[in-house]
This record gives sequence, structure tokens and C-alpha cells, in this order.
Amino acid sequence: MTTSDIVAPVSYSVQGEGKGGAEGRVKARSKLQLDDDGATRLHYDIRAEITGRLAQLGGFIVQRTAKNVAAKFFNSLEALLTKVSAGPPN
Repeated sequence: MTTSDIVAPVSYSVQGEGKGGAEGRVKARSKLQLDDDGATRLHYDIRAEITGRLAQLGGFIVQRTAKNVAAKFFNSLEALLTKVSAGPPN
């Protein structure tokens, strides 16, 4: 995993690659951006490039799963940060 296009503290990109020999190869890239319009919002876009047998057999499933996992992560992070910012219960 590497980071690039860093514009601290506004945005950056993360990319990674995995090779599975004859089974295929996966390259993934995500772009993250923070907007502050009174409340900080995180925007993200994730892309995966899949080749080889993996792409033939389930490239769409892998890409959809990657997006679903990212969405679950960021939804959980949002819920946690919302809870923390609310402070302890009275």
C-alpha cells in the first residue's frame, strides 16, 4: 500500500496491488477527501482493476465486495465518531 496525491489535510489517494500468479492480479486505488462545511464530511471513491482467472470468474463480485466492505467501514466509523462527539450519557 502506498499513498499519493497528498493535499494535507484535505485529500489523498491510497493504492495497493496483489498478484496471484496465473490466478490473476488486483490493483486497487481509493481517493479520500475531507470537506468542512460546518461538519466534516469524508468522501471516498474506490476502484479495483482485476485481471486473469479471477476476473473471468468473479471480477464483478470482487469489486462489489470491496465497495461493500469500504461502505461498512466508513458507516461504522461515522457511528463511532457520532457517539464520541455526543459525549458520555447523562
